Amino acid sequence: SDCSVEVDGNAYSVPWTLIGERVTVIVAGPDLRVRHAGQDVVCHALRSGRYGRVADPAHFAGIGRRRAPCPLPEVPTLLRPLSEYDAVAGGAW
Repeated sequence: SDCSVEVDGNAYSVPWTLIGERVTVIVAGPDLRVRHAGQDVVCHALRSGRYGRVADPAHFAGIGRRRAPCPLPEVPTLLRPLSEYDAVAGGAW
């Protein structure tokens, strides 16, 4: 949910488009690789220690992009003027 995978107490960023997707993490020597759908998508240098974070700013590109506004629904036209309802109900508020 935070654009990262955690390995040995450290977080490594992945592209935000992979949130909720299943990935494979491979630790080989000094590198950590992340694969998705059979392809390498990320390669980070392993971090020593714990509670660190390795982040690539490109993994967050487009995450705050604005979408086109939703069109407003059409307002239905009244079948009769509100004054008729006022007359039946005993006057306006």
